[in-house]
Amino acid sequence: MNSAGYIALFRKELRGAAGVIAIAAAVQGVWLLSQMPEMMWLANLVNGGASTQPFVGGGFYSGFAWTTAMFAAAIGFWQTLSESLGHAGTWPFLLYRPVSRRGLVLTKLAVGAGSVMLLSAAVIVSYAAYGTWIAQTAIPFEWSMTHRAWHLWLWPPLIYLGAFLSGLRPARWLGTRLWPAALSVVPWFASKSVPYWIWWPGEAALAVLLGAWFVVVILDVVSERDFG
Repeated sequence: MNSAGYIALFRKELRGAAGVIAIAAAVQGVWLLSQMPEMMWLANLVNGGASTQPFVGGGFYSGFAWTTAMFAAAIGFWQTLSESLGHAGTWPFLLYRPVSRRGLVLTKLAVGAGSVMLLSAAVIVSYAAYGTWIAQTAIPFEWSMTHRAWHLWLWPPLIYLGAFLSGLRPARWLGTRLWPAALSVVPWFASKSVPYWIWWPGEAALAVLLGAWFVVVILDVVSERDFG
């Protein structure tokens, strides 16, 4: 399949996931605004109070972690389960197009994982920009204060891959089918108790290795599954 075909497939995937991405962007946008003292009314409505200093205290991190994780799981399940809806689903149609199964799935993963990483990075950068140029606080802001947020940013792509694999697997029992999604959140929970200034390089390497393992398993499932 030529590059134009992959671009068309990429656009198809992006259009299909646009609703999930838009909802996630709205939820994270509201959460981000609720952390700003200028939006105290929204802060009181959403979480009972706003942080007075960007990236200080646990309020921002908790909301950022949970909203990003939920978005990652939602888009992973959407990209797989939505193709199975209806009498036969759209998998057969996609697989009969002039593109390999690996190419199809890798395009889906590029859209899904890319959306998760870009949107969560945009939240961190936007909040840091607010702290740099807008916020009026007694404590000086430095970009190094965002380290903990980037520490949490490592794991949602893994949650996305776990949800994608769960939605793709043809397991008979629901509990068996969901084990990849459940497994993918274990490092995320574990990382919340690890000091980022000690384990950042090791965590980054572990996240990449686990992500690569999930991709390999996903490609193996796709190559073996009968989508007819």
